[in-house]
Amino acid sequence: MTRVLLSGGMDSAACLAWARMEYDWIDAVFFNYGQRHSEREYRSVIRLTRHFGINHWSLPLKIESPSSLTGGDGELRGPDVVVPNRNEIMLRQAASLFSPPAVVVMGCCRDDWETFEDCRPEFFDRMRGELAPVRIATPVLDLDKRGVFEFAQKYGGTALLDLTWSCYAGGDEPCGACGACEARARGMG
Repeated sequence: MTRVLLSGGMDSAACLAWARMEYDWIDAVFFNYGQRHSEREYRSVIRLTRHFGINHWSLPLKIESPSSLTGGDGELRGPDVVVPNRNEIMLRQAASLFSPPAVVVMGCCRDDWETFEDCRPEFFDRMRGELAPVRIATPVLDLDKRGVFEFAQKYGGTALLDLTWSCYAGGDEPCGACGACEARARGMG
């Protein structure tokens, strides 16, 4: 079994499309860790899992953080959006939930490395050692956002990204100014 960490954004949707072609049986897990955009992300998760015909789990995850993503002060870009240890906690939970999967797939890309320590290759190398025998697949890790956009088109078709949400503000429409909106624009531009 393969489990995809699915946020509803461009990177995780591309990884879901890839996993659907690479593995026989997959499911997806969405973690609500108090992010201000969780409702919008979850709507995308539902659309994506329906599109691919797979099951998903939506689980609460308690992470104490002063991040602007979880209601703390600061900008919705740069270091203010960092939720310490978020990816480690999510990987550990996904690897141990229900029946342990053979593979956990996570969508982080090269454009994330500067801001997020837990999106860098050395983080995943460490986690692969700690979570073995569960394998961690990061198919877009070495790609920039433009590369993720092309990867998503290759594995999910041109309509795939219409099912995603990439805005930290969580309003009715993307704000166009947060770090996630700027990254999406770089990828699609």
